[in-house]
Amino acid sequence: MIEKKDLSVSVVTYNNDPAMLKKLFDSLAKIRLKIMVFVIDNSPNDDIKSLCNKDFIYIFNNKNIGFGKGHNLAIKQASQFSKYHLIVG
Repeated sequence: MIEKKDLSVSVVTYNNDPAMLKKLFDSLAKIRLKIMVFVIDNSPNDDIKSLCNKDFIYIFNNKNIGFGKGHNLAIKQASQFSKYHLIVG
């Protein structure tokens, strides 16, 4: 059974600065809710996977499928986890 969360969050990346993503992930970790973070990586390599912890779902596309399509992948899965979803732009 899937543990329900208070909130799901999706982040679409494409060659983003790992230090900047780490700051975002650290900020999300401070939220006083149970959250599930979806990282949709459109980069040509999976270097940022190492920044993700057990509370993340990492989706590696190996190509740029676009911002909207990336978030749509997360939203389809997010409904299993939570009633509310936050898109980080």
